[in-house]
Amino acid sequence: MSTIKNDRRTIFGWAMYDWANSAYSTVIAGAILPAFFVGEVVGDDGWNGRTGDNLWALGLALGTLLLFVAMPVLGAVADYSASKKRFLRAFAYGGSLFVTVLVFAASGNVLFTLGFFLLAQLGFVGANVFYDGFLPDITTDDTIDKVSSRGFALGYVGGGVWLAVVLAGIFLAPEDSTILITRVGIGATGIWWAGFTWFALNRLPETGDAQDLPDVVNFPVNWLRGVWTLVTVIVVGVVTLVAALIGEADEAWFNTGLALWMIGLAVLVYRVASSDASAQTSPLRSTFGRMAGIGFGRMFRTAAQLRNFPHLLLFVLAYMFYNDGVQTTINISSAYASGTLDLDVTAIALTFLVVQFVAFGGALLFGWVSSKVGIRRSIQVNLVVWVGIAIYAYYLPVGEMVPFLIAGVAIGLVLGGIQALSRSLYGSMIPEEASAEFYGFYSVFSKFSAIWGPLVFAIVTSGGNGRLGILSVIIFFVIGLILFSRVDIDKARASREQWAIEGTGT
Repeated sequence: MSTIKNDRRTIFGWAMYDWANSAYSTVIAGAILPAFFVGEVVGDDGWNGRTGDNLWALGLALGTLLLFVAMPVLGAVADYSASKKRFLRAFAYGGSLFVTVLVFAASGNVLFTLGFFLLAQLGFVGANVFYDGFLPDITTDDTIDKVSSRGFALGYVGGGVWLAVVLAGIFLAPEDSTILITRVGIGATGIWWAGFTWFALNRLPETGDAQDLPDVVNFPVNWLRGVWTLVTVIVVGVVTLVAALIGEADEAWFNTGLALWMIGLAVLVYRVASSDASAQTSPLRSTFGRMAGIGFGRMFRTAAQLRNFPHLLLFVLAYMFYNDGVQTTINISSAYASGTLDLDVTAIALTFLVVQFVAFGGALLFGWVSSKVGIRRSIQVNLVVWVGIAIYAYYLPVGEMVPFLIAGVAIGLVLGGIQALSRSLYGSMIPEEASAEFYGFYSVFSKFSAIWGPLVFAIVTSGGNGRLGILSVIIFFVIGLILFSRVDIDKARASREQWAIEGTGT
């Protein structure tokens, strides 16, 4: 493997995959598809009594739940196989294919559009698990940050370039062809993603050495029952909610059931993670069972170990709340702009294009601010700005692009900063010898935390008031800020030295 460490061709190939898949982030998950879904697929009349932005938030939340179940298994596959390139190719090409099918999204095709979007999202997230796994294999300690930043930068530029191309096509299209050109731009995003994936993989060799998967994984019976219960509750809940939507269920009953289901999921995850892992175990022998046992075992074990690091645990809880606010704001902003502010796809896409490039500068800005006032105050200031953005978004006027563009610039300034500062602070708190395990936990619970904001948004906007939905996001930032302000960063960093004595992992 040493021959590919810091190899320029390999690093360029790796970074170019970020260029490839960022087109999905900007056009499919960000600017174009959500607005098109709200304005054209669902339309002003709604679908089964629900608005487009409400449906988008529900679909996003339910899809994230399914990803939460899949992430531990994918992480274990990435760690135990020397086939990261093969899995990256499969998920990337699969995701790009589902995106291409979205060219057929048309007025009234609500379930078709949401279904293929969620399949594409699974491909996108799954591919990223294996893509991220390449980074330690192709870098050394002194180059990993620089290489990671290079991929980050190319992703912003690539996503921005493709968004500009799609936007130019929509803007220049004859008025009677705008919808068709928008659909072509959405579908062509899959071709861009697949094409540059092929380019990247031709320069990226298979890396790593396969670890021997244990013949048997002895998994605590308590955890096994908990996982099966969790999966069953999620699957049954998703199916029931979809059936209720199709069947035009009473809104009050639907919202009550959704709220109770959310609370039940949170309680169930807590009970499983805190249950006794030293009790009776059950042998897992199938390949999938062993992978799942290793993945979920790491997640629950790390959660249990966090009890020995109270300030790190407090930071993780704070991050889960404010990250939910960040992800919800980004993911529903396009649908909110279309459904509530009555802005067209062109105006929304232009704003997202600005966000793409401002966010890169914002990350550098908050890096500089952190060096001057410290990382604690930098994150606190950042979160206060997010609260201000949500309040400002509540008062945005209907049909006016400039105020929405100002909100986009503000989001760009704080978006890159909160992501970069949170990741680096977390890295400075975790025990070095268990960094892979803790970062895996960080990734999984980032997905879990991103569920609740869209669900709350969906409940609040069920009466048709999108402004109250965007205002509801504030609660996540406020709770996150309060919890973060109670974190003693010095104690959290010092506790790493006690890992070998107090840690309970093996």
